[in-house]
Amino acid sequence: MLDISPNNVLQSIQDDSILSQIEQDEIERPIARKVLSDRIIYNSRPMPFSAGPPVLCDLGEARVGNKKHRGDIMPGIYRAPEVVLGMDWDSKVDTWAVGVMVSAPCATGVLSIYVQPKLD
Repeated sequence: MLDISPNNVLQSIQDDSILSQIEQDEIERPIARKVLSDRIIYNSRPMPFSAGPPVLCDLGEARVGNKKHRGDIMPGIYRAPEVVLGMDWDSKVDTWAVGVMVSAPCATGVLSIYVQPKLD
């Protein structure tokens, strides 16, 4: 079982020159940040859209094997019914999470991507 949620799916980059562009943009126009007495909190810079395949990452909560599990996993909005109800769960919760992630843009009409504007 994996911990599948949008936080754990990254978009791969086919052209890594885009990273240099983001770095230069940060130098010229730093992203918003909040300075506290003990730390600095940085806002995330939107990444330009890339047509590369998605990459599943951060498998720290992954479970190996075919046995049943119990307890909370994944962010609340992606939890399968059996997790919400405190029942035993297995790898089928991953199928539920993928279904929720894929159907959310269809239901809300919002697809959270950033398209880089063309520079003249």
